[in-house]
Amino acid sequence: MNLEPIDTSTAAGSISLCPFCGDWGAECADSAVPSIGGGQKKAVYCNTCFCEGPTSETEAGAIEAWNRRADLAGELK
Repeated sequence: MNLEPIDTSTAAGSISLCPFCGDWGAECADSAVPSIGGGQKKAVYCNTCFCEGPTSETEAGAIEAWNRRADLAGELK
């Protein structure tokens, strides 16, 4: 597990720790889900445990959805 915080901020926002493994290694990328407007939807992926967050039409939406899951996971611990 990567215990060193890394800069996970993007132009669309800052990405929280992974709600599954607690690592900092998450990043936003294209999802396998097609977008309504063409291309692919966006999602945040953890590079440590390989989980995928909810998809969104935008990078900002995907980061917001990921962070909402991460916040909820923290409340459940």
